[in-house]
Amino acid sequence: MLKNNELNQIPISLVSDMYGCPNRCLHCWLGNLPNHVMGEEDAIFIVDEFKKYFKNITYYSWLREPDFTSDYKNRWIMDNKLSTIKPMRFELASFYRI
Repeated sequence: MLKNNELNQIPISLVSDMYGCPNRCLHCWLGNLPNHVMGEEDAIFIVDEFKKYFKNITYYSWLREPDFTSDYKNRWIMDNKLSTIKPMRFELASFYRI
């Protein structure tokens, strides 16, 4: 069992899906989940709760379609501000993006 100070050193990635997925693909391994929209204050709350236990946090505000909203640049900036370890940037190929 890890003690609090040891747990605090383990890096953790927090991943939320602030806007959901536009595709509803039948092949998606995540399934047809509800598309509840989260606000920036929700992201801040989530990260702040984990900061009590983890020092090294990477936060992603998207799970399936990173650039599907018009404010994706602001979300990327927010993800970086909330993270103590810089998030990695990658693109997904999707029917929506094509």
